[in-house]
Amino acid sequence: MATVPQPEDARRVTAALEAEDIDFGPEAPGVYVPPEAVAPSVGSENGANPEDQPPPLRTRGVIWERIRPLRWLWARRIPLGLPSLLVGEEGVGKGTLAAWIIARTTCGELEGDLHGKPAVVLVIGDEDSFEPIWVPRLWAAGADLTRVRTLDDGEHLEDFASTQRRLAEAIVRDEVALVVFDQLIDHVPGGGDGQAVYNPKHVRQALMPLRRVSAECEIATVGLLHPIKGNPRSFRELIAGSHQFNAVSRSSLLLGVDPEDDKRRLLVRGKGNHSAAPRSLEFTLAAEHVELNKSTFEVPKVVEPVEGDRTIDDLLKPPAAPVRDELTAMLEPLLTAEPQKLADLARAVGRDPKDGSVRNALEWLASRRIAERVREGWKRR
Repeated sequence: MATVPQPEDARRVTAALEAEDIDFGPEAPGVYVPPEAVAPSVGSENGANPEDQPPPLRTRGVIWERIRPLRWLWARRIPLGLPSLLVGEEGVGKGTLAAWIIARTTCGELEGDLHGKPAVVLVIGDEDSFEPIWVPRLWAAGADLTRVRTLDDGEHLEDFASTQRRLAEAIVRDEVALVVFDQLIDHVPGGGDGQAVYNPKHVRQALMPLRRVSAECEIATVGLLHPIKGNPRSFRELIAGSHQFNAVSRSSLLLGVDPEDDKRRLLVRGKGNHSAAPRSLEFTLAAEHVELNKSTFEVPKVVEPVEGDRTIDDLLKPPAAPVRDELTAMLEPLLTAEPQKLADLARAVGRDPKDGSVRNALEWLASRRIAERVREGWKRR
């Protein structure tokens, strides 16, 4: 195999030819050095002195002591050392469920690696006031209030990047096992017009300090978040703001109204990277009166929690559409291999050709691969 000439070889040959004053004529090929033979100046950027450049990145091998299974605050739902999300519409009961999770944590009652080990929980956020709202809920849920903390008056967590160190030190000092953020989006700067929460890179950079704190302190962090409006087709589409809220989370839970019983709530896992999906949690919300500080509070409470076999699909399926369902049942047998105009199909089912519900029903049949729209109209697929 030929040896690729190095730059100093080319210079030496050229100098020797010049010294001999050899003229190869107008067609002289000169000395050709292929581009790949010219090695870059390692560590030199933009002509800077290599000695002024930072050293190469450090690397390491496997540290066997760090190879261990993932630990869970709540088995298959809330991991330790990683951030999680609890997503649910306003008024569905996110705060009430969060109070139930906090109460179980302070009593060591969650199935997981801290079962039987009562732990401290830190609640951060201004969505619901701490003493007037959170404390009565926690009391009704059976929490050990001596193990519940919040930020002191005058302390604020505007963003994770600027408070990462102080947050970690407070977690270690108070021996916190779980931090609940209500609402998580309140701690992600939105920029001058608030649109930064839709910027994937911005959101990821804003949340990565929280992920590092979770890992370094080996605690669980749960951020409460509202979903978008409408009928998303996947859990990823459900997350308000940038999809990076869900990407940074390692376990994302969705709370919704049970489609089969609007008096009950359904908790399922929408995203999970580190275990098989847990069973669903189904429960009812009930009002309870509690006496605290010589005052009476009426607060919601989780009652009759049971595990079930429901999935994320049960909460994401579109709501019932009686008119559409009636029209699809009438249109399907009318479809043939020969295309028919929309107006003709509309008249066949007793509808005005301008009625948009007929088009919606045909498009729904097309989404189920029953109908197909072609240039001439609609036909059976």
